[in-house]
This record gives sequence, structure tokens and C-alpha cells, in this order.
Amino acid sequence: MEKKQVAFRIQEDLYRQLQMYALQRNTSVQELMEKSVHQILRGGAGLPIRLIKILKEAIENRKEEIKEHLLSAYQRSLRIDSVDDDSVIQVIINEFGEIFERESIKGILPNVITESKGYVLYEFNCRDVLDVYYKRVHFNGTDWDMPTKEMEEGFAEWLLLQGLVKEDKGYENNASDIVEEFYEQQVHTEGGGLGFHTYLKYIYQWSPKAFWIIKNRIREPYLALDDDELESFWTEILKRPEIHEMLEG
Repeated sequence: MEKKQVAFRIQEDLYRQLQMYALQRNTSVQELMEKSVHQILRGGAGLPIRLIKILKEAIENRKEEIKEHLLSAYQRSLRIDSVDDDSVIQVIINEFGEIFERESIKGILPNVITESKGYVLYEFNCRDVLDVYYKRVHFNGTDWDMPTKEMEEGFAEWLLLQGLVKEDKGYENNASDIVEEFYEQQVHTEGGGLGFHTYLKYIYQWSPKAFWIIKNRIREPYLALDDDELESFWTEILKRPEIHEMLEG
């Protein structure tokens, strides 16, 4: 069976089960899924056991098929700008199926999303729900725009433990010095060190403003880049003076 047919069957089967569940509760699948997504974004509390069971059973033996379907969708730069049945179902599938690794083909994944229920919303650009999510969640409960001294010290300590900076070099220097040192290690270490995904995750932890400057330069043309092309692209982006200005600020 062609992948397209497999993907359609998966989605159709799941939709049918969800439709039956929704009918029993005198609601629509869309309303049911929208409510479920908001519950998931709040940590999953209150989701009906039967709904969880339906969703788990629907994907139990189909994880690879679903993964292929979702991967091909966003490799084609699929844009989903609203919370509709299909995008929400994909969110549900991801959260209960655990089928994605927590790194993005886009090459950027905010630290907060790696530890949250926002991953597929991010991948599929479900902007309305993602906006709600961002308004709810703050990194470590702090203001997004102003990383705290504790966060800075924590990042410096992490760099030290990873051997990316040395204590005798003053590893608790300001953000610009530490991040530049980390960046140099990433660029010049064989194999890219821990990789640009990790580097950007920690840029986000330090300075969400700087992270969003980078993120906003990534658009559809870059989604299909292979690893070498993506790394080259990142290298150019990270040299930009405004990135370092934001880190210094």
C-alpha cells in the first residue's frame, strides 16, 4: 500500500473512533480535540480515560507509519495556521504515541518546547494554540525577555561540566563571552561538538530575544536543507552582529 494511502487510512480510522466518542457526548470532533489540546497544554489533567485509551489503541501498532506521515507532511513545508481537526489530531497522536525525537528538522527547537506539549504545534505552525501556550508558559517561571542571574550561572556551569570552557578562563564571564566560546567550540570541533540544536537550545535559555531573531530568519526554503547545508546556514546566521548584540544586552 502506498504511503499516502496508509497515512489516509491511519487518519481515517482515528477520526472515526473520535467521531463515535464525540457523538456520545453530543459534541463535534473539532470541539472535542480543541478542548483536549488545551488540557494537554495544561499538563493533561482531566483528560477522560476512555479518550486516552482510544487514542493509544489507534496508534499502538502504527507508530512508524504515523511517523512517516508526519515527517513527510512537514518536509513538504505543510502550513497549518488554525486549529482544525487534522492538526489537532496530529498533536494528540504525537503526545500519546511518543513517535518524534525531540529535535526538529527545522534545526531550531526552543528549550521550553522540548519539555512541553507544544512540539507538534511548533512543527505545524498551529499559531493560535501556540500563542496561547506561550502566554501560559514561562521558562523556569521567569520573564521571557530577561534571563536571570541563576540561569546565566547555570548555563556557565553546564558549559564547564561539558568541557566547553575552562574554569581558569573565567567561565562566569558575561553572556557574550561564554556563548562565543561555546560557539567556537561547536564550529571547530570535529563532528560539530554537541551540534547546533543544542547550541540554540541554550541560546534560547539565555536570551529568548536572540533566539527569536534567529528563528525568524528561518522560513520554508530552509526546511529541506540537508545536514551540511543547514550547518552552513546556521554558521552564517550566528555570525550576524545583531545576534551578539542581543546576547550582550
